[in-house]
Amino acid sequence: YGEEGENKYCLKKEAEKMAEIEKTVSRKAIDEKKPIIVKNINERFNLEVEQYYNSMLSLPLRLKEKVIGTINIYGSSIGELGEDGLEFISVVSDQVAIAVANAQKFEEVKELAVVDKLTGVFNRRYFTELLEKAFEEDISVENSAGLILTDIDTFGKYNNAHGHAKGDELLKQISRILKESVRKDDIVGRYGGEEFIIMMKKIKPHEALEIAQRIKEKVSEYEFYGRETQPGGKVTISAGLAITRADIPMKELIKEADDALYKAKNSGKNRVVQKIILGKGLKAEI
Repeated sequence: YGEEGENKYCLKKEAEKMAEIEKTVSRKAIDEKKPIIVKNINERFNLEVEQYYNSMLSLPLRLKEKVIGTINIYGSSIGELGEDGLEFISVVSDQVAIAVANAQKFEEVKELAVVDKLTGVFNRRYFTELLEKAFEEDISVENSAGLILTDIDTFGKYNNAHGHAKGDELLKQISRILKESVRKDDIVGRYGGEEFIIMMKKIKPHEALEIAQRIKEKVSEYEFYGRETQPGGKVTISAGLAITRADIPMKELIKEADDALYKAKNSGKNRVVQKIILGKGLKAEI
Protein backbone atom coordinates (compact mmCIF):
# COMPACT_ATOMS: atom_id res chain seq x y z
CA TYR A 1 0.00 0.00 0.00
CA GLY A 2 1.55 3.33 -1.08
CA GLU A 3 1.47 6.50 0.96
CA GLU A 4 0.53 8.62 -2.07
CA GLY A 5 -2.05 6.40 -3.73
CA GLU A 6 -3.91 3.16 -4.12
CA ASN A 7 -1.11 1.11 -5.70
CA LYS A 8 -1.39 -2.29 -4.06
CA TYR A 9 0.62 -5.40 -4.78
CA CYS A 10 -0.57 -8.74 -3.43
CA LEU A 11 0.24 -12.34 -4.22
CA LYS A 12 -3.08 -13.87 -3.19
CA LYS A 13 -6.54 -13.15 -4.56
CA GLU A 14 -7.97 -13.49 -1.05
CA ALA A 15 -6.44 -10.12 -0.23
CA GLU A 16 -8.87 -8.49 -2.68
CA LYS A 17 -11.71 -9.35 -0.29
CA MET A 18 -10.07 -7.18 2.33
CA ALA A 19 -9.27 -4.10 0.27
CA GLU A 20 -10.95 -1.60 2.61
CA ILE A 21 -9.67 -3.34 5.72
CA GLU A 22 -6.14 -3.36 4.35
CA LYS A 23 -6.41 0.33 3.52
CA THR A 24 -7.55 1.12 7.07
CA VAL A 25 -4.85 -0.94 8.77
CA SER A 26 -2.12 0.34 6.42
CA ARG A 27 -3.10 3.94 7.05
CA LYS A 28 -2.83 3.33 10.81
CA ALA A 29 0.63 1.81 10.38
CA ILE A 30 1.70 4.85 8.31
CA ASP A 31 0.24 7.38 10.76
CA GLU A 32 1.68 5.72 13.85
CA LYS A 33 4.94 4.66 12.13
CA LYS A 34 4.84 1.25 13.76
CA PRO A 35 3.73 -2.32 12.94
CA ILE A 36 0.03 -3.02 13.34
CA ILE A 37 -1.20 -6.57 13.97
CA VAL A 38 -4.78 -7.79 13.44
CA LYS A 39 -4.94 -11.19 15.17
CA ASN A 40 -8.38 -12.25 13.93
CA ILE A 41 -9.75 -10.55 10.82
CA ASN A 42 -13.01 -12.52 10.82
CA GLU A 43 -13.89 -11.47 14.36
CA ARG A 44 -12.63 -7.90 14.18
CA PHE A 45 -14.20 -6.99 10.85
CA ASN A 46 -16.96 -9.57 10.50
CA LEU A 47 -15.49 -10.87 7.29
CA GLU A 48 -15.24 -14.49 6.15
CA VAL A 49 -11.78 -15.31 4.85
CA GLU A 50 -9.83 -18.54 4.84
CA GLN A 51 -8.21 -19.33 8.16
CA TYR A 52 -4.75 -19.14 6.61
CA TYR A 53 -5.31 -15.43 5.91
CA ASN A 54 -7.17 -14.66 9.09
CA SER A 55 -4.43 -12.59 10.73
CA MET A 56 -2.53 -9.67 9.28
CA LEU A 57 0.61 -7.68 9.96
CA SER A 58 1.02 -4.24 8.39
CA LEU A 59 4.63 -3.01 8.45
CA PRO A 60 5.54 0.60 7.62
CA LEU A 61 8.23 0.98 4.97
CA ARG A 62 10.51 3.55 6.58
CA LEU A 63 13.23 5.70 5.11
CA LYS A 64 14.74 7.41 8.13
CA GLU A 65 11.78 9.41 9.50
CA LYS A 66 9.64 9.15 6.38
CA VAL A 67 7.15 6.33 5.74
CA ILE A 68 6.68 5.65 2.02
CA GLY A 69 4.11 2.85 2.29
CA THR A 70 3.46 -0.49 3.92
CA ILE A 71 4.02 -4.15 3.31
CA ASN A 72 1.16 -6.37 4.50
CA ILE A 73 1.67 -9.98 5.55
CA TYR A 74 -1.10 -12.53 6.10
CA GLY A 75 -1.09 -15.84 7.95
CA SER A 76 -2.97 -18.01 10.38
CA SER A 77 -0.84 -17.19 13.43
CA ILE A 78 0.80 -13.82 12.85
CA GLY A 79 -0.57 -12.70 16.20
CA GLU A 80 1.76 -15.21 17.85
CA LEU A 81 4.90 -13.51 16.55
CA GLY A 82 7.29 -12.76 19.37
CA GLU A 83 9.48 -9.70 19.71
CA ASP A 84 12.38 -11.40 17.91
CA GLY A 85 10.20 -12.36 14.98
CA LEU A 86 8.69 -8.91 14.73
CA GLU A 87 12.12 -7.27 14.93
CA PHE A 88 13.46 -9.52 12.17
CA ILE A 89 10.55 -8.72 9.85
CA SER A 90 10.94 -5.00 10.60
CA VAL A 91 14.60 -5.16 9.51
CA VAL A 92 13.50 -6.84 6.28
CA SER A 93 10.85 -4.15 5.69
CA ASP A 94 13.49 -1.43 6.08
CA GLN A 95 15.54 -3.11 3.34
CA VAL A 96 12.43 -3.33 1.16
CA ALA A 97 11.87 0.41 1.70
CA ILE A 98 15.38 1.15 0.47
CA ALA A 99 14.84 -1.05 -2.60
CA VAL A 100 11.53 0.68 -3.37
CA ALA A 101 13.08 4.13 -2.99
CA ASN A 102 15.97 3.18 -5.29
CA ALA A 103 13.52 1.88 -7.89
CA GLN A 104 11.54 5.13 -7.71
CA LYS A 105 14.71 7.18 -8.16
CA PHE A 106 15.71 5.05 -11.14
CA GLU A 107 12.33 5.67 -12.78
CA GLU A 108 12.65 9.41 -12.12
CA VAL A 109 16.14 9.52 -13.64
CA LYS A 110 14.99 7.47 -16.61
CA GLU A 111 12.07 9.82 -17.19
CA LEU A 112 14.32 12.88 -16.96
CA ALA A 113 16.52 11.32 -19.66
CA VAL A 114 13.67 11.24 -22.21
CA VAL A 115 11.20 13.93 -21.15
CA ASP A 116 11.55 17.70 -21.38
CA LYS A 117 11.31 18.86 -17.77
CA LEU A 118 9.38 22.05 -18.52
CA THR A 119 6.71 20.86 -20.94
CA GLY A 120 6.40 17.14 -20.18
CA VAL A 121 6.79 16.07 -23.82
CA PHE A 122 9.75 14.08 -25.14
CA ASN A 123 13.03 15.92 -25.43
CA ARG A 124 14.76 16.35 -28.78
CA ARG A 125 17.33 13.60 -28.28
CA TYR A 126 14.80 10.91 -27.39
CA PHE A 127 12.31 12.10 -30.00
CA THR A 128 15.02 11.69 -32.63
CA GLU A 129 15.65 8.14 -31.40
CA LEU A 130 11.96 7.32 -31.78
CA LEU A 131 11.94 8.87 -35.24
CA GLU A 132 14.94 6.80 -36.28
CA LYS A 133 13.16 3.63 -35.16
CA ALA A 134 10.06 4.64 -37.13
CA PHE A 135 12.18 5.09 -40.24
CA GLU A 136 13.55 1.58 -39.88
CA GLU A 137 10.14 0.46 -41.11
CA ASP A 138 9.33 0.58 -44.82
CA ILE A 139 7.74 3.88 -45.84
CA SER A 140 5.09 3.46 -48.53
CA VAL A 141 1.68 4.68 -49.67
CA GLU A 142 0.09 2.37 -47.07
CA ASN A 143 2.63 3.27 -44.40
CA SER A 144 3.25 6.97 -44.92
CA ALA A 145 5.03 9.09 -42.32
CA GLY A 146 4.50 12.70 -41.37
CA LEU A 147 6.09 15.43 -39.29
CA ILE A 148 4.60 18.66 -38.01
CA LEU A 149 7.11 21.27 -36.89
CA THR A 150 5.58 24.22 -35.04
CA ASP A 151 6.92 27.54 -33.81
CA ILE A 152 5.22 30.13 -31.59
CA ASP A 153 4.89 33.38 -33.51
CA THR A 154 6.68 36.40 -32.00
CA PHE A 155 7.45 34.46 -28.82
CA GLY A 156 10.28 36.87 -28.02
CA LYS A 157 7.79 39.72 -27.91
CA TYR A 158 5.64 37.77 -25.45
CA ASN A 159 8.64 37.07 -23.20
CA ASN A 160 9.71 40.70 -23.26
CA ALA A 161 6.21 41.85 -22.32
CA HIS A 162 5.45 39.33 -19.57
CA GLY A 163 8.72 37.77 -18.44
CA HIS A 164 10.21 34.32 -18.81
CA ALA A 165 8.06 32.74 -16.09
CA LYS A 166 4.91 33.54 -18.06
CA GLY A 167 6.70 32.44 -21.21
CA ASP A 168 7.40 29.07 -19.61
CA GLU A 169 3.75 28.75 -18.63
CA LEU A 170 2.77 29.50 -22.22
CA LEU A 171 5.04 26.68 -23.43
CA LYS A 172 3.42 24.28 -20.95
CA GLN A 173 -0.08 25.23 -22.10
CA ILE A 174 0.79 24.85 -25.77
CA SER A 175 2.36 21.44 -25.14
CA ARG A 176 -0.93 20.35 -23.55
CA ILE A 177 -2.87 21.57 -26.58
CA LEU A 178 -0.56 19.60 -28.86
CA LYS A 179 -0.96 16.39 -26.85
CA GLU A 180 -4.74 16.78 -26.75
CA SER A 181 -4.97 17.43 -30.51
CA VAL A 182 -3.04 14.47 -31.92
CA ARG A 183 -3.96 10.81 -32.30
CA LYS A 184 -3.25 8.26 -29.58
CA ASP A 185 -0.10 6.87 -31.20
CA ASP A 186 1.33 10.18 -32.43
CA ILE A 187 4.43 11.38 -30.59
CA VAL A 188 5.05 14.96 -29.44
CA GLY A 189 8.49 16.37 -28.70
CA ARG A 190 10.10 19.69 -27.89
CA TYR A 191 12.49 20.46 -30.72
CA GLY A 192 14.11 23.47 -29.08
CA GLY A 193 13.12 26.81 -27.59
CA GLU A 194 9.55 27.48 -28.67
CA GLU A 195 9.55 24.79 -31.37
CA PHE A 196 7.62 21.54 -31.02
CA ILE A 197 7.62 18.53 -33.33
CA ILE A 198 5.03 15.79 -33.89
CA MET A 199 5.64 12.41 -35.49
CA MET A 200 2.76 10.63 -37.18
CA LYS A 201 2.87 7.13 -38.68
CA LYS A 202 0.38 5.54 -41.07
CA ILE A 203 -1.43 8.79 -41.76
CA LYS A 204 -2.95 10.19 -44.93
CA PRO A 205 -1.99 13.71 -46.09
CA HIS A 206 -5.47 15.15 -45.51
CA GLU A 207 -5.60 13.64 -42.00
CA ALA A 208 -2.22 15.16 -41.12
CA LEU A 209 -3.31 18.53 -42.47
CA GLU A 210 -6.49 18.39 -40.38
CA ILE A 211 -4.42 17.79 -37.24
CA ALA A 212 -2.04 20.65 -38.03
CA GLN A 213 -4.92 23.03 -38.76
CA ARG A 214 -6.72 21.96 -35.59
CA ILE A 215 -3.65 22.70 -33.49
CA LYS A 216 -3.21 26.11 -35.12
CA GLU A 217 -6.85 27.02 -34.50
CA LYS A 218 -6.90 25.80 -30.90
CA VAL A 219 -3.83 27.87 -30.08
CA SER A 220 -5.20 31.04 -31.69
CA GLU A 221 -8.53 30.63 -29.87
CA TYR A 222 -7.04 29.85 -26.45
CA GLU A 223 -7.22 32.67 -23.91
CA PHE A 224 -3.57 32.73 -22.88
CA TYR A 225 -2.44 35.18 -20.24
CA GLY A 226 -1.34 38.43 -21.92
CA ARG A 227 -2.55 37.42 -25.39
CA GLU A 228 -3.77 40.99 -25.97
CA THR A 229 -0.16 42.20 -26.25
CA GLN A 230 0.52 39.91 -29.22
CA PRO A 231 -0.13 40.88 -32.87
CA GLY A 232 -3.86 40.61 -33.55
CA GLY A 233 -4.55 40.25 -29.83
CA LYS A 234 -3.85 36.51 -29.73
CA VAL A 235 -1.06 33.96 -29.42
CA THR A 236 -0.52 32.06 -32.67
CA ILE A 237 1.72 29.39 -34.11
CA SER A 238 3.02 28.61 -37.56
CA ALA A 239 3.42 25.01 -38.68
CA GLY A 240 5.33 23.15 -41.33
CA LEU A 241 3.92 19.77 -42.29
CA ALA A 242 5.86 17.21 -44.30
CA ILE A 243 4.36 13.90 -45.43
CA THR A 244 6.28 11.21 -47.25
CA ARG A 245 5.14 8.08 -49.06
CA ALA A 246 8.65 7.40 -50.28
CA ASP A 247 11.65 5.74 -48.71
CA ILE A 248 13.69 8.85 -47.97
CA PRO A 249 16.23 9.60 -45.23
CA MET A 250 14.80 10.81 -41.92
CA LYS A 251 16.87 13.98 -42.08
CA GLU A 252 15.30 14.86 -45.40
CA LEU A 253 11.79 14.73 -43.95
CA ILE A 254 12.86 16.97 -41.07
CA LYS A 255 14.43 19.37 -43.57
CA GLU A 256 11.21 19.48 -45.59
CA ALA A 257 9.12 20.17 -42.47
CA ASP A 258 11.56 22.89 -41.44
CA ASP A 259 11.41 24.43 -44.91
CA ALA A 260 7.58 24.37 -44.81
CA LEU A 261 7.66 26.05 -41.38
CA TYR A 262 10.01 28.74 -42.72
CA LYS A 263 7.55 29.47 -45.54
CA ALA A 264 4.62 29.60 -43.11
CA LYS A 265 6.49 32.11 -40.93
CA ASN A 266 7.44 34.26 -43.89
CA SER A 267 4.03 34.29 -45.53
CA GLY A 268 2.15 35.93 -42.69
CA LYS A 269 2.43 33.52 -39.72
CA ASN A 270 -0.52 31.76 -38.06
CA ARG A 271 -0.75 29.30 -40.90
CA VAL A 272 0.17 25.80 -42.04
CA VAL A 273 2.27 24.97 -45.08
CA GLN A 274 2.17 21.35 -46.21
CA LYS A 275 4.66 19.45 -48.32
CA ILE A 276 3.98 16.00 -49.73
CA ILE A 277 6.98 13.99 -50.88
CA LEU A 278 5.70 11.57 -53.50
CA GLY A 279 9.13 10.24 -54.38
CA LYS A 280 12.75 11.25 -54.52
CA GLY A 281 12.83 14.66 -56.13
CA LEU A 282 9.03 14.69 -56.56
CA LYS A 283 7.17 17.06 -54.20
CA ALA A 284 3.87 18.88 -53.91
CA GLU A 285 3.27 21.94 -51.74
CA ILE A 286 -0.02 23.17 -50.33
